[in-house]
Amino acid sequence: MSRSFRSVTAVFLLAVSTLAACGGGGGDEVAAAEAAPSPPPTNDRTACFPDRATYDGLVLHLTQEEALKRIGCPGFEPAPTLATAEDKIYRWADLQQGRRSMELVFRAPFGLFMRSGYFSVAEDKPSSSCEPTRAAYDQLQPFETDLAAAVRAFGCEGELRADILTFNGHEQRYAWGHYGDKTRPRVLLTFLKGKLSEKSSDRLP
Repeated sequence: MSRSFRSVTAVFLLAVSTLAACGGGGGDEVAAAEAAPSPPPTNDRTACFPDRATYDGLVLHLTQEEALKRIGCPGFEPAPTLATAEDKIYRWADLQQGRRSMELVFRAPFGLFMRSGYFSVAEDKPSSSCEPTRAAYDQLQPFETDLAAAVRAFGCEGELRADILTFNGHEQRYAWGHYGDKTRPRVLLTFLKGKLSEKSSDRLP
């Protein structure tokens, strides 16, 4: 993973860690809220969060207008120090259903220049339906193993925790096991341009 990937990701994660979940109402309050216009996005909430199909459809070169149309609601803009004269940065967050956040960077004249999403289920839920083992983990060879081979080795699909797409490449991170439980087995695999680039594990049997 390039230094530029790490620096952008670090800034994004730091910003996301400051977000606070927003509450909800019930009964007549819900009906009134549905009838009212969506509130403007702030740095602690957005009116919607894209599903996986919508997120995957946010391809490079997409215009800002088209991206916002597909997502369905505006994102919020981060601190001015994180933007430049060429770049426009927007973020979306959903801290109610696990912890999910997304950032889009638009750069003139290219359009969508970078897409990064961070996803996770609630920490009390497992990241996969199967528990990874040392034997399966040792089969995974960096620069050779792809995601399909990892799924076959472990016996189930992992949880997508990060997806970063730029003109330099496509990085994805998947988790298996009990990622939020510090007493149970867990595995984190990073795929760059479709091949395993990094792997880490804890407490594998």
